[in-house]
Amino acid sequence: MCILLNAARSSLLTFRSRSVDPVTAFAWEPQGSHFALISSNGPNLGGAAPGITIKTQLNFFYLDPKKNDFRLLKTIDGKTSNTLFWSPRGRHLVVATMGSSQRFDLEWYDVDLGYEQRQGQPSNDPAEEVKMIGTGEHYGITDLEWDPSGRYVATSASSWRHTVRFTTQQ
Repeated sequence: MCILLNAARSSLLTFRSRSVDPVTAFAWEPQGSHFALISSNGPNLGGAAPGITIKTQLNFFYLDPKKNDFRLLKTIDGKTSNTLFWSPRGRHLVVATMGSSQRFDLEWYDVDLGYEQRQGQPSNDPAEEVKMIGTGEHYGITDLEWDPSGRYVATSASSWRHTVRFTTQQ
């Protein structure tokens, strides 16, 4: 369950997604008409041992102008991602698996793919507008940042941010 505060009307909006899984990441689109969240029902969530990959679910939501309420736009299962980064202009989202020594995926999504063809008109089926437009990998990624124009993404891997576990045998 998510609780959203509408500051303009000083009212609370409670919405339930179909999933009751714990939310591990949440991010608003800068324009405020979309948000995305990552959830998981993995048994190792919160206490995964090194080398264990937790399966997650990526959920996109949008503001339905007819009902003035947020609706589930699309759900993508079987991911391993744990962080979300919207472009400064909105519309594009990078979903990443960070801080893992096993997975280091980057996925780019466009949440309004047909905008130019529709010439700004609303889509008949908003779920069809969410498309993965690219993938990549960066081993050991610890940081990701969009440039202010929203045209470029920079990633880095820092040894200072990785945790290393040493074991000794008796």
